[in-house]
Formats: sequence, structure tokens, C-alpha cells
Amino acid sequence: MVAGVLMKSLPVLAPSWFPGTGSDGTSASAIWLDWMGRIEVLLGSYYLVKTQLFKSLQRAASGRNQRPRGEAVTLATVQTNTP
Repeated sequence: MVAGVLMKSLPVLAPSWFPGTGSDGTSASAIWLDWMGRIEVLLGSYYLVKTQLFKSLQRAASGRNQRPRGEAVTLATVQTNTP
């Protein structure tokens, strides 16, 4: 995420490094860095959410259905809703 923020803010912080070469005065390098910065921030955010949020949800969900250590699941302990 840090690299994405740096890529996105670099054309704003140092505009002289990205002279406008397009017919409308835009810089292809600045546009590319802007979009790649956005993509990297999105990927970094997804990774953080995936690793932190999903792990905490898994821990919370597994805490409700924990069996004592060493107890095996058998057909007698599984309850089914059959008509």
C-alpha cells in the first residue's frame, strides 16, 4: 500500500519530473503512475482485509463450535435433520 500511495502522489509532489507530452498537456507517465498507484492500494487493502478480517472471523466462528481436544467426530455426535 505504501508503494501505491507513493506512486500516486509522486506526480503531484514532483511535477517537473513528468512533463506534459500529450496534445492536451498531460503526461503519460503521470497517468500510468496514478492508475498503478490506485491498483496497488486496492491490492494492498484486499490483502490486509483478507489476512486480518478473515482470520478474526474464522477465530470467532470456530470458537462457537469447538470440541474438547482429542474428541473425535462420530456419527453418534452428528445430528441431522432428516424427515
